[in-house]
Amino acid sequence: MKYQIYAKNLELTEILKKYLDQKLVKLEKFLAKIMKLEIELSRDSRHQSGPVFRAEFNLSIPKKLVRIVANDFNINFAIDKAVGQLIRQVEKIK
Repeated sequence: MKYQIYAKNLELTEILKKYLDQKLVKLEKFLAKIMKLEIELSRDSRHQSGPVFRAEFNLSIPKKLVRIVANDFNINFAIDKAVGQLIRQVEKIK
């Protein structure tokens, strides 16, 4: 699956890219519907504690845009939350 990743105040490492690939495998069964997927990963520089990592997914499917935002203490947990919510939303549209 092809997608665009944007990183803000965060280094996008190969390990993080592989982690995203593993999580996005779950979306492949909906591949026929998916037109475009944009992912924005960021670290909030204003906060020192609390959920400072943010994962935003924008998924374009015919006639709809699904936007999911998840915040957490760890970028991997934020990605997990966002992918889970994204799958639930796409299944509802199905």
